[in-house]
Amino acid sequence: MATIGAIINDRYKIQDVIGSGGMSTVYRAIDTKLNILYALKEIQKTTDNEIIAETSMNEVNLLKGLNNSHIPRIIDIIEDDLHVFVVQELVQGISLEDLLEEQHKIQQEIVVEWMKQMCNVLYYLHSKDIIHRDIKPGNIMFAPTMNDDGDNAAGHITLIDFGIGRTFKEGKKRDTKVYLTEEFAAPEQKKQIGQSNPKTDIYSLGLTMRTLVTGQYPDESIKLEPITQIDSSLSTGLEKIILKCTAEEPEERYHSCLELLYDLEHYKENEDLYLREQKKKFWIFASTFAVSLICAILACIFSLSVNILESKNYNLILKDAITSDEIIKVIDIGPDKIEGYEKLWNYYMEDGSISKSENQEMGSVLEKNEVLLSKDRETYAKLNFDIGQDVWFNYGGTDEQILNNNMVSDSQKTAASASFFEKTIKYANEDSEYYKAANAYITWNKYIQVLYNSQKNGKVVDEKTLTDGYYSIHTLIPVIENCDEPIVKLKMCSQALATINLNIYRYKSTEAINSIDIARDMESILSIINSINDNEIMDNELCTNLKSTLIGKKEDGVYYTTRDSICEVYPEVEETWNMSN
Repeated sequence: MATIGAIINDRYKIQDVIGSGGMSTVYRAIDTKLNILYALKEIQKTTDNEIIAETSMNEVNLLKGLNNSHIPRIIDIIEDDLHVFVVQELVQGISLEDLLEEQHKIQQEIVVEWMKQMCNVLYYLHSKDIIHRDIKPGNIMFAPTMNDDGDNAAGHITLIDFGIGRTFKEGKKRDTKVYLTEEFAAPEQKKQIGQSNPKTDIYSLGLTMRTLVTGQYPDESIKLEPITQIDSSLSTGLEKIILKCTAEEPEERYHSCLELLYDLEHYKENEDLYLREQKKKFWIFASTFAVSLICAILACIFSLSVNILESKNYNLILKDAITSDEIIKVIDIGPDKIEGYEKLWNYYMEDGSISKSENQEMGSVLEKNEVLLSKDRETYAKLNFDIGQDVWFNYGGTDEQILNNNMVSDSQKTAASASFFEKTIKYANEDSEYYKAANAYITWNKYIQVLYNSQKNGKVVDEKTLTDGYYSIHTLIPVIENCDEPIVKLKMCSQALATINLNIYRYKSTEAINSIDIARDMESILSIINSINDNEIMDNELCTNLKSTLIGKKEDGVYYTTRDSICEVYPEVEETWNMSN
């Protein structure tokens, strides 16, 4: 056992003991480099107690790959011959078991808010095929927070103790080893029937809800009474939710925590009194209609609340998310659903500029859920391609740079987009347009970085880099033609023209770049610019100004000055070029 004041791995100084038992001791420790408090768990390497040893390391292995605000994150793992030290986020607050002991029962509105958070974290876990298997008040920590009025809100919930958690394995008929807390275990856990699955956790969550609002712990010798028989002031809507969660047969329970979350969001609407009032109002309104129409409408109304599809639930929740934090929370609920990521990106793009922090946050959110998203490789590849293209043109640097309207260089913009194009290449089919276009963007980015460094260091760009850079533009021209966004077309044409104009004398010195290709690409660029209808962009000042800059005045337009430079370097082009353009 480590001593108070000891420093582990030259970094983590032990302050005091938080808890101990079996083969592990948990300390409060401070990171001496970052001055942050962590929980440091010391696990002894011994075989004296196989169950404790297995559950301790099982928890470490499960938590290593998780990243959710309701789960303690592992910061570091240090191992020597006798011990494993696991550095985790320090979970603040009190367990719901201890809180229940103090208060005897918890207000149902608060419990519902807690359970919504639990649905969030369980849906996240289940999406990764992880089953907790030990949901109970003692394994849920509560930390108070303040709302905007300065009052205690429902606080923050953290799920702990993954010691008996396991990964669901498709095709297995039962759990390999069975450890459980009898009081809150699902019937199939106790009977060792089948393999633990999300509905196992949903059952235990239902018992946890029941325990918190009634103050009564489950008793195997007594049949579970509906909560309103214990306390008539409790909601019949919440009662229905708990009864569905704790159904004996797994098939009769909620199919997922997302479905459960939807009902918790609307539990008051499912109360008997509310439904009676709604029925009464409905029949008064519907009395003027034919009986058949009444029946049809009634069936539609009630089937909607009972049988709503999981995807529709998700979209309803996503629709209500307004801020980036809210959208990210919805993404945590459905990390495999592409709509959440699209909404988050659209939110960042609303002001027409992508900041460094937004770019990094989007990359982090995608990386966290990459395993799930990449199951649909083409969709995930297209999402990364679209984001990469937006960043390429709209990256604005730091918040301060954007606020002060400071321009960022092309090298910064293209570098910021590179990781998204790399993900496109990783997951797209090699025959897809996204794969080819992403490769072209990556090649062009490399060229721009080399060019920037050569200008900075006074070095000459080698012929291969120059050639690859030009032909990446050549490859991207069909992509520009097929793009639906006028602003993207114009920005791409502007960047291509600038690159050609800057390097036309260098191109002349290389054998691999020929004047015919350049002339054809210039004609394609002009055709793309002219294809953008002035009437369609007349309300978009950025588009109209950019188009005017490119071809507004023949003598001054970027396109025509670039063409003149080409004719000067390649006189033979002027004779064959379609000068009527």
